[in-house]
Order: sequence, then C-alpha cells, then structure tokens
Amino acid sequence: MEPGIMVVTVPEQTVSSPGGHLQYLRSVPGIIRTTELVLSVLLLICTLVVVHGVAFQVGYFRSMVYVEFVTVMSIILIAVLCIINVTRLKAKIAIWPALEFIICGILFLSWLVAFLIACVEAAKYPFPQPGWNYAARIATAIFTAFITAILIVDVIVLFMACRGRPIFQAAV
Repeated sequence: MEPGIMVVTVPEQTVSSPGGHLQYLRSVPGIIRTTELVLSVLLLICTLVVVHGVAFQVGYFRSMVYVEFVTVMSIILIAVLCIINVTRLKAKIAIWPALEFIICGILFLSWLVAFLIACVEAAKYPFPQPGWNYAARIATAIFTAFITAILIVDVIVLFMACRGRPIFQAAV
C-alpha cells in the first residue's frame, strides 16, 4: 500500500428503498392480490359490456349493476391493500392482520353474491337465442367464479395468519 492511503471498512447494511419493498408482490400473498386485481379489471370490462353495451338496452340487466359495483369496490380495496403492504404501512397499524382479514372477508361475501347474480344473468337467455352480450355474461360468470375461489384462498391464508399460524410468509 502506498503511504497516505487509508482503507476504511464499512460493515454491510441492508438498505431498503424509500418507496417500500416490492418483494411483497413476489410473495404468495402478493401474487394472490395481484391476481385478484387483474381479474377485477377483466370483470370490470365484462360488466361494462353487459350493463352499458347498447344504448337502447341500458338497464336491461339491472342486477349486473351490483356485479359492476363489487368490481369497482374490489379494485379500489385491493389496490389500497397492495399499497399498504408494499409501503410497509401495515407495521404502523396495530390490528392490521385482523383488519385485512375483515376486509377480505367482506370482499369474499360480496363476490359470492356477485357470482350467484352473474350465473343467473348468464342463464337468462340460453344459447339458441344468445343475444348481443351472451359471451360477456358467460365470461362474467366464469371470472367471478375464479375471483371467488381466489378470495377463499386469501381468506383462509389471512385467517391462519390472524391465528398466529401463517401458511405463507409475506416478504418483510
């Protein structure tokens, strides 16, 4: 070594980004939430086609407005849950596991009712005379079945986490 040069050793530190951690989105709970969000956006498109597809038949499928409402509510709540988990705000909320479980439980019950409504609306006019939005009604029923099944898994995972026995560990 040359004289006058000082070598300083710095211990390794874990530096997290100021905007939060995106490892949550790569964990199993994050993948579940991302899937719920993507399916909700697809369902919003399907319900918009069914409810507002043709100007002359607006209101013809009145009960699908509930499915549209649940879809919009789901997009907002799931986006807020993802933001809270990514930005680590959940560490500042003392009752976060229970609060997250209650929110997802309400979403599950809402989607269960929406699934039943979508199935009834899809079966309203059978295939021989399908109508202009038959495919959108079938797709809505299928996607609501998928998101309801995913929410069942989400509620079970959150319930086990509330009981102190998490099935999957979220990235911390």
